Amino acid sequence: MEAVLDGLEEVGLASLSMEAIAARAGVGKATIYRRWSSKEDLVIDVVAGLVGAIPVPLDGDIRTSLIEVLKRFRAFMSKMAAGAVFPWLVGEVAAGTEVGRHYAEAVILPRQQALAGVIQAAVDRGELRADLDVKMAVQLLMGPALMQRLLGPFLEQDEQWEENLVDALLRGWVVGPVWPTG
Repeated sequence: MEAVLDGLEEVGLASLSMEAIAARAGVGKATIYRRWSSKEDLVIDVVAGLVGAIPVPLDGDIRTSLIEVLKRFRAFMSKMAAGAVFPWLVGEVAAGTEVGRHYAEAVILPRQQALAGVIQAAVDRGELRADLDVKMAVQLLMGPALMQRLLGPFLEQDEQWEENLVDALLRGWVVGPVWPTG
């Protein structure tokens, strides 16, 4: 795992080779190939192992929970090694490659399902509208978060970004009065 991450940081994904990974790890290539058929599969497994669950706070209101999820997501994408390979993996997902499918199944879909569970729980508590399309709500939250990661260097950074996004979305999702903003 460390050999893959060190290699990714040093030379990037395109230049990383199974030979270099084996040398860094102090093992033979055959040892690596027994478990992974390609560099891409190895990288995805390493990334999936790093990602883990993004804990979702359940002790506050839905606004607080969603803001916290987005803040943790942004920190993960900007400060963790797994976030560094994300743009490459998104291309693989979009292209429908085997690597992309594996990454989506191992990393993206489980996290979407966890977030859907949080939103559904808020619907069940009566905090959000009963007719809310939970799958669409997840996409409306995660789409802008992913764009922030992909376009971040070109965007003006806003310290209140997460709060602003959640407040904008909740205006259409809440049952009662909208949370105060600002």
